[in-house]
Amino acid sequence: MSKKVKKTDKKKNKNIAAELADRKLEIVKQEIYIDKIKPRRFPRWLIPMVLVAALSLALILFVPKLFTKYQMEKTERNNSEQVEIDPFLQGANAVLSQRSVAVREEPNRQSLRITSGIYNEPVKILDPKTNNGYYLIELTDGVQGYVLADELTLNLNSYKAESAKYKVLLINREKAIVSDTIGGNVIALAPMGCVLYADYVTEQVVRVILPSGDIGWMSRENLVVLDLNEAIPEPEKKQADIFCSSALIFINVAYVPGGMDMSGIDLPSIIYLAGKTNGLNIPRIMEKQANCGTQISFERDKYGMPNIDALKAGDILFFSLDKNPAKLTSSAIYLADGNILYASGNQGSIQIISLPANEKLAESLVVIRRLFD
Repeated sequence: MSKKVKKTDKKKNKNIAAELADRKLEIVKQEIYIDKIKPRRFPRWLIPMVLVAALSLALILFVPKLFTKYQMEKTERNNSEQVEIDPFLQGANAVLSQRSVAVREEPNRQSLRITSGIYNEPVKILDPKTNNGYYLIELTDGVQGYVLADELTLNLNSYKAESAKYKVLLINREKAIVSDTIGGNVIALAPMGCVLYADYVTEQVVRVILPSGDIGWMSRENLVVLDLNEAIPEPEKKQADIFCSSALIFINVAYVPGGMDMSGIDLPSIIYLAGKTNGLNIPRIMEKQANCGTQISFERDKYGMPNIDALKAGDILFFSLDKNPAKLTSSAIYLADGNILYASGNQGSIQIISLPANEKLAESLVVIRRLFD
């Protein structure tokens, strides 16, 4: 019995030993496996250092290229937006300081009034010496003549001031410039077509720089506000009617040869101002206006009366008592239905008349120019 027990104990011990050996081997294997897959630890400071190095490399390699590209795009954008400054303005050395300034053939009041300049218009003094109290000057459209020295200033601040940010164009009747926005005194009257420069603009008022060197205020009504070097937008076809409307502002205004404001005006000046306020570059002298736009041919009937059926609103008509295009005597703006805006020495003011009803005038029609296609 005891032998049998001993054999059983030995066998049991052998089994236990084998089981322990197997467990030990399994534990060893598990430890080896764990050691193999255990992640490798890096110093905590290494990852931030790598990120800093990567960012530094990006700054060195890419930022200069991006900055250069930005500078090139900015330069191209500025070049595309830059508007060439009028060479005449760069060479101007005086400014007209009155609402309307007579430009005469000779330096005296009895001389023929060629045309007029308007308030704040830059001019070139061609001779620094005065002649009988007059300067020989050149206007922006090339007209030369004599103006009173007292009616201009050598102070160019009204259009060259560094503080100026905007260009302001008056597109309707003359407008008061006052010393203050509330209860201010009238400093000057700006005529239609006048261009002033402003350093402050709101939806209600603008503050403009005057030829006297002072500043004044104007209401925003009937003003076109532009950037300093921005040109007045050129008109579209439909704006022929607007051109005519601009001209009709001067109905019943006194006819004054060479005049250019609400106190007195002639048709060439009306054509010039209506064109200027609508983006058309038209000279102010009648003979030069007869070369503007497109010439329109017309026929006459057996009585010498012109056929005006093809005329359109905004067409400019030129007349000659000698029926000679080289000797023009008057001009008109065609409106509609045979009506024209006209004035001559026989009329005291600017009026709308019927061309067919004025046979003598109709017979003297020699040139038709079309400004709007």
